[in-house]
Amino acid sequence: MNTQAGRRLHTGNSITTRTLGLLGALALVVAACGSDGSAATSDPTLTENPPAADAAPSDDNISGTDEEAAPTSVVAGDIAVASTFDFELGEGTWEVTDGADVLGCGGGSLADDELAAAIERTLTCDAGPGSGTIVIRFTPEPTDSEATDFASDWTVHAATGDFAGLEGGGDWAGTFNGDRTAADETLTGSVEFGDPGDDADAGDDANADGEAGADDIELDGAALVGLVDRLEVPDDAEGLVAVSIIDADGVSISAADGNSPDGASLDSSDPVRIGSITKVFTALTTLTLVDDGSIALDDLVSEHVSRVDVAEGVTIRDLLQHTSGIPEHVDQGFGEDLFANHTRAWTPEEVVGRVAEIDVAFEAGEEFSYSNTNYIILGVLIEEVTGQPAHAVIRERVIDVVGMPTTYLDGVENGPAPVAAYGGLSGQPADLIDFDYTSVATAAWTAGSMVSSGDDLHDLFTALVAGEIISEELVAEMIANEHYGLGIEPWDADDSLIGHGGSIFGFATLVFHDPETGKTAFWVSTSERLTWHPIVEDTVMAMGS
Repeated sequence: MNTQAGRRLHTGNSITTRTLGLLGALALVVAACGSDGSAATSDPTLTENPPAADAAPSDDNISGTDEEAAPTSVVAGDIAVASTFDFELGEGTWEVTDGADVLGCGGGSLADDELAAAIERTLTCDAGPGSGTIVIRFTPEPTDSEATDFASDWTVHAATGDFAGLEGGGDWAGTFNGDRTAADETLTGSVEFGDPGDDADAGDDANADGEAGADDIELDGAALVGLVDRLEVPDDAEGLVAVSIIDADGVSISAADGNSPDGASLDSSDPVRIGSITKVFTALTTLTLVDDGSIALDDLVSEHVSRVDVAEGVTIRDLLQHTSGIPEHVDQGFGEDLFANHTRAWTPEEVVGRVAEIDVAFEAGEEFSYSNTNYIILGVLIEEVTGQPAHAVIRERVIDVVGMPTTYLDGVENGPAPVAAYGGLSGQPADLIDFDYTSVATAAWTAGSMVSSGDDLHDLFTALVAGEIISEELVAEMIANEHYGLGIEPWDADDSLIGHGGSIFGFATLVFHDPETGKTAFWVSTSERLTWHPIVEDTVMAMGS
């Protein structure tokens, strides 16, 4: 860990009365401005001791086929594994296609967990004679422009049971299926059994290494530092991962790990690009227009918008809750267009025009499908209804009402510069972002270009649930949802927490607020190669203590 910018604990106060974007093994593909996922596994291994050199062949079927079982006397050699990972189930299966006699196993089940900069996969042996688990680590990187094929090195990180002491590594490759719900993968390399050491007696207890379990977490700085420690951020990581919990009275605690160019850390007061959390601001501004009678939620968008074409039958409510059927304009080609000219200022008409020739995915109101285009159109709606620039209306009706000193719509407003971050196009290295951000910010606009901080977002949600921005009736309607409210994402079906996630070049963010306790949790990554996903649930548990 870099001694200048390693893990730190922060305490501070946000001022509440101021004048206020994987998927299992292949989680590296997300749309800029998109909302937020993670996966699961333990810290396991393969055999108590290596098989004896003169061991007799086992009668157990190693491969799970009708063939004679291979002997288990080999303690080193090459292996090849074929696997399939189902992202909807969060699990998969694996089969040894070469080297079952080396492992003493023919295959079984697998599950994933994310670290800050790697995937940790647990392979459980279900086709003996060996029993136990093998934990490998790898970091998938796209190898094609469509981001359907991925590759990585892999290494054995740990092993339990009959596989204790296993060492080795090699090459991993994966390919998405057509609808990206699963991936077919291969793993090749060499392994050998070394000294089992402490692994021989290690069980499948995720806390066997002494880490605190979720039930042990309390709301204090040490707990947050422990959570971030579990991400195992590499010492040479470029970028930071941080988590903050802000109490109802504005007192915050934060923990971060990683590196920044100037050696600084990251806490809840620092300005960051919040990606699609911007949608909360756009939705609130739209709802203030409902409150004052300028529009109604079930008005047809075409009654108020003329600058862009909107599919027939789409209502303002449909835009807010992503039930319009309007296609998503953010795709792989869009990122390339943004990077082709960093100084280009995109107009909303140009952005929405990218999907003008694409048929709607479904009739308005019939289904849910997240689309950034909905919130670009809402920005146009705000401008046409008020006759003012969208950013000015958002500032007047939301930002200035709450008092949010670090918050502004980048590309059209100025404010505190966001902290340094690392990002790039899919399939390319994540470099320090030192280019002009105009094209990205103006294209994201009212769907994702906001800069803000954890403290400011805490103040926003505090004011929202108190009815200080929109009427209590609209607050209730905004946060009541199945998939997505009127600009709000739920933590669970009971709406016990409300918030939103976001990602945009260089940044990934997530915020959740508890209306009951008044606490807010905020997660930030300043690199597309680092993630906070594995600690989200435990942070929420800490927030509730």
